[in-house]
Amino acid sequence: MKLIKHYHKTILLTFLILFLSLYSFRDIYRAAQAIPYSDKIVHFLMYFGITLVFLFEHYIETLKMNKKDYVMNLYPLILGGLIEIIQSMFTQSRSGDWYDFIADISGILVANIFFHLIKDVKFFIAVIKFPFKIDN
Repeated sequence: MKLIKHYHKTILLTFLILFLSLYSFRDIYRAAQAIPYSDKIVHFLMYFGITLVFLFEHYIETLKMNKKDYVMNLYPLILGGLIEIIQSMFTQSRSGDWYDFIADISGILVANIFFHLIKDVKFFIAVIKFPFKIDN
């Protein structure tokens, strides 16, 4: 229960990413093909988002971040890898792609850099804590 309470946004984003990654969006996919690398951009943004939220939720919970805490990056990394495997083995409308996985990893890395730069900015902490009141 503690896990759900403190990481509820990460859990919701996980289910959203699973849905977006496994559901067939044929009409949207055809329209998006007009934009070069749109699929890779979406992968980058999804994993940037889930990593940033996950890091902030952990930071808010523990009020610190040390080098051992960055092992948490394994979660979005494993999630991205598993989704690519599931897409290639169990879906007919999707296919696993190494370049998608590289876009996932890029999003994770950039989120870590961004988190390090903004982790103490109260605005971002308030956004992650929303709708709960921020402590002064």
